[in-house]
Amino acid sequence: MDVVGEDTLNGEIQALANQLGLSGRVRFQGFLTQRQLRPLLEAADLMVHSSRHEAGPLVVLEAAVTGVPTVGTMVGHIAEWAPDAALSAPVGDWSRLAVAIRRMLEDEELRMSIAREALKRAVREDADHTAERFHELYKK
Repeated sequence: MDVVGEDTLNGEIQALANQLGLSGRVRFQGFLTQRQLRPLLEAADLMVHSSRHEAGPLVVLEAAVTGVPTVGTMVGHIAEWAPDAALSAPVGDWSRLAVAIRRMLEDEELRMSIAREALKRAVREDADHTAERFHELYKK
């Protein structure tokens, strides 16, 4: 598993991975640019996003355009797209997140169906679409 993102917990998660005997299975990549992230996404079977709050996590869109489905907490695009274009679990409910991850990885038909729908939405809901939606909201 590749964990991407800035370490805001001063190594706490790396220590936990070591404590659980997972250090040989988890690579902590740190912050990556889009160019650096793309090959990781293209090689992935699944993108997991376990945030407590996000308005619209761009990494979900980045994964979708590479054909990688997302499982994550009910925030931003994940909350909006579930259950057809992502699988979700309530924020803080790590057991339900684990169940959703397992479900996605064990059901190839589901994984591919969600990947296809996520790609459609990511392409359709581009910057122009977003700007138009905000414009409509502000006109009201």
